[in-house]
Amino acid sequence: MTLKDKSYRLVELRQVIAETESKQKEALAPLKLERDAIQEEIMKNLKRSGQFSARFDFGTVSRAVRKTLQVLDEKKVIETLKSKGLDGEYTSIQLNDLFTSSLAKEIVKSGEALEGTEIVEKEYISVSKPSAKEEKRKVNLMNN
Repeated sequence: MTLKDKSYRLVELRQVIAETESKQKEALAPLKLERDAIQEEIMKNLKRSGQFSARFDFGTVSRAVRKTLQVLDEKKVIETLKSKGLDGEYTSIQLNDLFTSSLAKEIVKSGEALEGTEIVEKEYISVSKPSAKEEKRKVNLMNN
């Protein structure tokens, strides 16, 4: 296969992949909308009944909270990092990936946001399936 043939095949493959991904995205859109609507209904039902989870034979549905750090004012965050001597590690001209992947997670864990940031909580539905090894029913053995 010549360079020209390989290049032509590459162009063809990229086009087919792009078309397939587009069709897949279209096919998934209504399913994702239905999923989101059902998750919202489950969340409302769990809240209304005061439950945090519901256990079924096919799995456990739970309310969970995801905490993320949202940067409101990047300049203030950089100034705060500079005052703590952390600017060289977590910034360049702007906040870098190390800030997002490392320090932001530690800030969320500690619960103390830096100036210019806030910790945002988002409630979501978590679904866990039972292990094939575990008994689906809870068994209590009592000694008599």
